[in-house]
Amino acid sequence: MPALVHRAAAEFGAVEFVVTADERVTFAAMEERSRRLAAQLVAAGAGKGSRVGMLFPQGPEWIETFLAITRIGAVAMAFSTFLTPAELRKVLRHGDAQLLVVPPTLFGRDMVDFADEAQAGLGAAASTPGTVVRLPEVPYLRSVIVRRRDGASWPDAVDDGLVAAMEEHVTPADWLCTIYTSGTTSEPKGVVHTHGTQIRHGANLAELRGFACGDGIFAAMPFFWVGGLTCTLLPALHVGCTLICQERFEAGGALDLIERERPVALMGWPNVRQRLVAHPSFPGRDFDGVPFLPPPGTPELDLQLMHNSLGMTETSGPHTAAGTGEMTRILPESLRGSFGPRVPYVEHRIADFDTNATLPDAQEGEVCIRGYSVMAGMYKREREEVFDAEGWYHTGDRGYFRDGYLFFTGRATEMIKTAGNNVAPREVEVALEAFPEIRLALVFGRPDEERGQVVVAGVAPALGATVDVDDVRERVRKQLSAYKVPRAIVVLADDEIPLLGSGKADRRAIAETVAAKLGA
Repeated sequence: MPALVHRAAAEFGAVEFVVTADERVTFAAMEERSRRLAAQLVAAGAGKGSRVGMLFPQGPEWIETFLAITRIGAVAMAFSTFLTPAELRKVLRHGDAQLLVVPPTLFGRDMVDFADEAQAGLGAAASTPGTVVRLPEVPYLRSVIVRRRDGASWPDAVDDGLVAAMEEHVTPADWLCTIYTSGTTSEPKGVVHTHGTQIRHGANLAELRGFACGDGIFAAMPFFWVGGLTCTLLPALHVGCTLICQERFEAGGALDLIERERPVALMGWPNVRQRLVAHPSFPGRDFDGVPFLPPPGTPELDLQLMHNSLGMTETSGPHTAAGTGEMTRILPESLRGSFGPRVPYVEHRIADFDTNATLPDAQEGEVCIRGYSVMAGMYKREREEVFDAEGWYHTGDRGYFRDGYLFFTGRATEMIKTAGNNVAPREVEVALEAFPEIRLALVFGRPDEERGQVVVAGVAPALGATVDVDDVRERVRKQLSAYKVPRAIVVLADDEIPLLGSGKADRRAIAETVAAKLGA
């Protein structure tokens, strides 16, 4: 990381690195700011391998803090801004954090109070600079530092020469960050990535997507998730892109920024674009030259015939994705719902869930991944718990390859068993989302005395559309085997589709809503 930061400042120094509604920071200024902060972190006790928790909003302060931590060889624990106090205590304890760095306030909430709610005693430590924390509940934590703009809560910085000397000893094999992730069905996991893994994958993705110096990227994917870090921040450092940020996504303010800055790319979940287009002010705005937003009145594209990608925190984000020349190509019907070809230099195999034997193309099994972008491991788990004997990571995703493209059919735990037949929810979701009136489909298994389970679905209408569920069932019957056709379809309003902190639909909550609407 220190080499990447120095190179970016040297080659793109005057280029704007981060832009918000009221701040603009160049690459050169970010290098200087992160160097000053690094010197203060060293004075606070940080060094090679120190685990430093950080909790900041999207924008310059997040980037400055992350770069300061990692350029001295410390490990950045980038905590989600969606964490509750109880969840913060859990990750501080699990991750053995030694320092915690926070702003004075976060989204209007006093962070001293927040820290004290997470663990009694942390508020007092945060309020008094230099206080050493010694609490059995978080036994490795020693400092809570409230990072104020005037620097009042910080110790005196060490000499820049010491920082430079520390930077010389940071290697690609050193740990860069721990990213905490949780799916819809599992406890949070501390995924560990090295400098080499993240920086190489950031370079690969920048080339794959054709980013160039000065390109504006609207960074709607939070930096504390791998999609914001590896797919957005690191490519920008490699090629000199400008990151356009909001502290917290809000569609109206986002449209203001996009209209003013004219970014060429949007990095965010699909629902971000949908929320932008659905905003009442959208039709009256000028987005000429912004390729990811259609002119008002333009029919929505069939997203199932556009290139998608599949990734996860454990693989540094996308492990399948199309290159620049393919990104805008409309796919043939035979590739509907696919998730793109393999990312270069990443290996895949499809394994039988029972025997672990490698399956041929077009046969469904578990997606296994091996390669340069895969995590170093999971915190507090032995290697044998994470990888098999040949180094493959078993993702728990079901899928198959056909014509070089990956088809994702769902999580292994989501498979529906109906009258002895297996139904992959994703297959039914793709069929439903192919209908123009359906924006989103989520498919579940519902207990049934006769069949074990039956297939049911919740669907969200496209903007301004109406869904006739009987007509939808008749049309989908022509595309899928009878046992895959949903026995019931529930139409969901926007406020009935809650999102997880990752931006993904909360399948558990939506399944409960669908069940409640269906009743007994």
